[in-house]
Amino acid sequence: MKITYLHRKEIDEDKWNACIESNLETASLSAMSWYLDACCINWGALVIDDYRTVIPLPLRKKFGIEYVYPPFFAPRLGVLGEKITASELDTVLHFASKHFKYMDILFSPDTDINTSNYQCFTHRACILDLQNSYDVLHKNYHKKHIYNCKRSQEGHLTFVQNADIDDVISLFSRNMGANKQVGYKAKDYRELKNLIVFLQKKNAVEIIGAEDNEKRLRAGAFFTHRFGKYNFLFSGREQTKIQNRSMYFLLDNFIRRHAQSALCLQINGSNNDQLAKFYAGFGTQPQQSRQLITENLPHFFKKMLFIYRKMR
Repeated sequence: MKITYLHRKEIDEDKWNACIESNLETASLSAMSWYLDACCINWGALVIDDYRTVIPLPLRKKFGIEYVYPPFFAPRLGVLGEKITASELDTVLHFASKHFKYMDILFSPDTDINTSNYQCFTHRACILDLQNSYDVLHKNYHKKHIYNCKRSQEGHLTFVQNADIDDVISLFSRNMGANKQVGYKAKDYRELKNLIVFLQKKNAVEIIGAEDNEKRLRAGAFFTHRFGKYNFLFSGREQTKIQNRSMYFLLDNFIRRHAQSALCLQINGSNNDQLAKFYAGFGTQPQQSRQLITENLPHFFKKMLFIYRKMR
């Protein structure tokens, strides 16, 4: 097994994208070279053999040290192409540690990892197979979801395609995004808008919304799609009591419109218990991803990193 670290300019885009597409089980839109270019200021990669397997490495620099981080809007990275064993992954990560003193990588659920060798955290996600009819899918809803979806129909909401990007982002930033623990900054919202505009040109995103009878957007969401998979990337909604069923309305309509398709819906970021319960109520099946951290920083930088995390 030959392992090579490549800077972005050294990567053969045709071979890279062919590798991503070679295994539909792990294939991810967010791992395509042009998506990473749109989502990350800088990135490199670990390439095994002649693009048999690849691991994207989104890069940032802090305190003069370049490190690997998981971008907000690039889910489903990790090991792509031909699968490798846990032992082989150990070898790859040991090689990478020579280049990077700090790596924070979120791996896909099917990655084989020796978790005892690293700092590992579990990330909850979920998936919904959309091949069944809407009636079958609807029967798998939790009874409270069935009730809330029915009540949402009484709220004079209208389902809209191609909702305004700024309006969807604003719904989030004014409501959930106002919570400092969320972690999004103004530049993250700008990067998200640029990414969605780019994905529109690639015909790789669906933007939907729920409007009230005065044409005001009450909920909106971005779903990226490629390789027979929809990924629930981002959403925003009003949090006032009278509008709190708008997301039930939105997701129920999305499922209704994509039922009986050869597709699946992937939802990431369900570590919040309330969110996980909300998504599970639509009949989704749980998945678990592993966030792996390797850290070999000098004592001074460890202290600086600790202070930085406290200030965030």
